[in-house]
Amino acid sequence: MNVIFFDLATATGWASYYHGTTESGVEKFTLRPGESPGMRFLRFNRWLSEVLLDGMGENPCYDLVVYEKPLARQSSSAAAAIAYGFATRVQEFCARRDIEHSVVPAGTLKKHATGKGNASKAMMMAAAQALFPDQDVTDENQGDALCGLHFVIQEYAPALAAGAAEGKG
Repeated sequence: MNVIFFDLATATGWASYYHGTTESGVEKFTLRPGESPGMRFLRFNRWLSEVLLDGMGENPCYDLVVYEKPLARQSSSAAAAIAYGFATRVQEFCARRDIEHSVVPAGTLKKHATGKGNASKAMMMAAAQALFPDQDVTDENQGDALCGLHFVIQEYAPALAAGAAEGKG
């Protein structure tokens, strides 16, 4: 099973388990000078297609797409609007292509990764690096995505957990 996890924000963290290999990173959707706010969403849609579809742009690469539930009380109303906007685009994309998708609350991910439902960003980055020592965790969004991927592997796909524990992930 191939899975991908997103931490949706202007700097979207992502982590995937694809054919036995774990990859992660951050994609930034900052507005350029003079751009309308809608351009952020157009770029996100294009990137989502590139990430979730094969090289021909036709078949889904992942069996399961999971993302962290956006918080209504994020750092600003603009941040919340962006996260919710990206979440609706993930939902729509997956629905159109019949890709299974799910959402996980932030507190659940934090508790899974650190044992504390209110873990700090630094704690989450440290947990991500400990869970995936082969990944160079340089960004809090990437760290959250890796912790989310670990949760998905453990909770949604036990067969993946066995492979990852054997060093295949």
